[in-house]
Amino acid sequence: MERTHKHQLSLENDNDQIQIPLAYRLAHLGIDTLSTRPSMTAGAVAKELDTDWNSIKRKVIKYRIEPEAPSDATGQYVGIEHYPAYVVDLFREERAWYDWYLTLPNRMNTNQIAEAVGRSYGWTKNTVSELYPNIRPQETGHQSYLYPRVAVRTLRDMTMATPPGENWPTMPRLLEFTGHDRDWVLNRLARTTIRPETRREAVTGRDFPHYPPDTFEVLQEFMEQLVEPAGDWLTTNAISVILERSVNWVARHLEASYLDTGEPRLDDMGVERMHYPPSTLLALKSELAQLQSHESAGDWATMTTLEKRLGLRAVTLAKIMQTIGVETEERLDKKGIPRTHFSPGTQIQLAAKALELYGYPEADGWLAFTVAQKIIDKPADWIYKQLRRRGVTPELRLDKGHRVVGHLDPEVVQEIKEFGDTLNAKSRVSVSDIMEITGKSNLWVTRRLEILNAASKNRFSKNNRYVKHYSKSVIAKILAID
Repeated sequence: MERTHKHQLSLENDNDQIQIPLAYRLAHLGIDTLSTRPSMTAGAVAKELDTDWNSIKRKVIKYRIEPEAPSDATGQYVGIEHYPAYVVDLFREERAWYDWYLTLPNRMNTNQIAEAVGRSYGWTKNTVSELYPNIRPQETGHQSYLYPRVAVRTLRDMTMATPPGENWPTMPRLLEFTGHDRDWVLNRLARTTIRPETRREAVTGRDFPHYPPDTFEVLQEFMEQLVEPAGDWLTTNAISVILERSVNWVARHLEASYLDTGEPRLDDMGVERMHYPPSTLLALKSELAQLQSHESAGDWATMTTLEKRLGLRAVTLAKIMQTIGVETEERLDKKGIPRTHFSPGTQIQLAAKALELYGYPEADGWLAFTVAQKIIDKPADWIYKQLRRRGVTPELRLDKGHRVVGHLDPEVVQEIKEFGDTLNAKSRVSVSDIMEITGKSNLWVTRRLEILNAASKNRFSKNNRYVKHYSKSVIAKILAID
């Protein structure tokens, strides 16, 4: 949200007012600080604006406008303080805005506030909801939030506290300057230290990424560099076709090891694209040949897989491996990366040794949790809750694949299933059911249930959600409420 350090906002302790740098305020209002008019006394400013001197003094303090005063030969100030002539335009703009602000409704919805401050609906909605978290929706048949008018002032101040665009160009301006597309510009800027910064347009009031003024000079240097034809150099897509690998695979390997070998060159259509030399293609061919010399994993397993299957850490498995014969091979994992894999025979020996050392029994009719959940046909968190109520903890046993996983006594599973079956909704209705029957909103239904103080019981809905359900007779009572 823009009220954070992202836009370098700070608040005064006395009135929680956003501090807006004077330069930002003037820039957003389109006021020229280099006015040719002479500086003016507070009295002259007051006369120009048809107000009193004290009012002007308060405003210059509020906006932190430093006065000027003539000094003598010793440097001591003499005479009357003067202020830059632009203060007249500033105070006039601010007064005009405030007069308009007073015409706004005392309570405003999100759309009205967004229009008033010139910001998007999404930004406005997120900002006011954070500023006023306790605002409740109105009873208008749908959720409508009304916020106090002062929200407009707050959001306007937040907007003006964003750095103005000034002479910082946006991307469309850079595209117009270079005559190249967005990718060309971004590709060049990525080779420099130039980074965009979110700033706000003084004219439109909208914020966009802006680039430092010297971006023009940097891009001009790139434009003056001659771009060679591609020749026998290849694009990522061309390499992908030759190697018969996906573009993503090629891009990933280029980025990992060969990004520095690429250069912008002209393709056959005269379009500038990133190309790579023949040597890079040869290197990738070599990598691919090495990968293809490895077999796929098949039923061989990595150490990570063994940890999951046997429920033991790698350091423990390594110690067990020292006591048995281990058969390993470099094979391709699921991502096509060569890794050390252990043979099926080694896996069986490890499981047997783990059973010998740690006493994991066979499943012997006990059910793995995934199987138990299918039988009970209820959400996992609800099943775990029932297990905790019964003081039951899944017991580590070996499944058919000799993996160590939690198993449950089939009698406990059946008991929980029978209990769960008694909690099905049957003839009772949930809030969603009542909404569907009455055609009313969630808010409308829940408020009337609160008025009735309707008794509820948690039951499983059609989509297996464990939520409050009510007697069907409550529908008639709800509709009877005026």
